Amino acid sequence: MVGKVGSSIAAEIGTMRITEQIDALTTLDINPFKYLIVPRILASVIVFPILTVCADLIGIFGGIKEAKRLAIEKLNDVGLEENIAEMFPVELSGGMKKRVALARAIAHNPEIIVLDEPTSGLDPIMSDVVNEIIIKLSQDLRPTIITITHDIHSAFKIADKIAVLYEGEIISHGTVQEIQNTNNEYIKKFIYCI
Repeated sequence: MVGKVGSSIAAEIGTMRITEQIDALTTLDINPFKYLIVPRILASVIVFPILTVCADLIGIFGGIKEAKRLAIEKLNDVGLEENIAEMFPVELSGGMKKRVALARAIAHNPEIIVLDEPTSGLDPIMSDVVNEIIIKLSQDLRPTIITITHDIHSAFKIADKIAVLYEGEIISHGTVQEIQNTNNEYIKKFIYCI
């Protein structure tokens, strides 16, 4: 799914080869060359399970003095309280882990963020919380956000434009409304069978 949220892009890119999809990406107003040189940031796991949340985030900021304040600021940006900073990953719920990963992803205000299944494994209420955070981050920080997801409801909520992949090829792209009103049988099954 590729979709535009404000100035951001949310996308399911799966295993497609970007070089073969340049035309489709430029149709969706994505600068593929900018995308290719920016490192992916996956908001799916906490990298250092033996560190507290704060220590994990401080490592991203590269110093202790100002870093703790910045780490707590980023946690607040994703809806987490200051007390979460001293917890270890094993003490966090799935939704908290996703939000800590989002905090890490936005730590340096990147131009492009790639979120890998940000709502996977979450209940519908927490999925909606994460979707709202993604929308807010998109509006506040204005990055391009590419989301790899099979959660069609999430894609419809956070995206303005969507591209649907099937067997590694973009088979359809357009606005959320265009995708919802498609005549493509595969997409209809995907939308209405879930």
